Amino acid sequence: MTSIPLLITFAAAAVLSAYELFRRGERPASYLADRQAHGAHVVMNAAMAAMVAPGYDATAERIVFWVLVLGGAVLIAQLAMAVRAGKPESAVASGYHALAMFAMVYAVVLMPAGMMHHGMDMPRPWIATVFAALFLIDGIVTGVAAAFFPGRLLGLGEERPEKRATAPMIADLRRSAIPHVVMDAGMAWMLL
Repeated sequence: MTSIPLLITFAAAAVLSAYELFRRGERPASYLADRQAHGAHVVMNAAMAAMVAPGYDATAERIVFWVLVLGGAVLIAQLAMAVRAGKPESAVASGYHALAMFAMVYAVVLMPAGMMHHGMDMPRPWIATVFAALFLIDGIVTGVAAAFFPGRLLGLGEERPEKRATAPMIADLRRSAIPHVVMDAGMAWMLL
């Protein structure tokens, strides 16, 4: 299904993540703003942009498939390293993004043929509904938290009153949340 507005949205989110991935300077300490998250958001938003672009065909689908599988494998390796190093927040972030990549692999290739956005009146597999609900809930929670409770996403707040979120930290966090929310919304759309 070709959609220019979706193509622009996903491509803009991928470009924003790439900018954040390669920019210099201090980053807020959050699972939304680390290099790993930005890298995952580049891959997933670019893959969704490719999927709604004109000319998306079987060859492009194979490329998207392998990029997502390799990205998921890298994230699984990062998950194992984070667990081994005793970094639970990094482990959860790696696991979530790996799950998202493998859910996209499922949606791209493994979902029963003809179900994705072809208007077919077929029952949706329960796993697709579960994944879609997960991504939709995460997107809403992340968007609300970034907009109204950025200190919580930065690991600051009542338990650490000596640390305060600065305006640049909050701006970086909110900018980093945009590609994450776009990815979540795109995944929910793709699976439903």
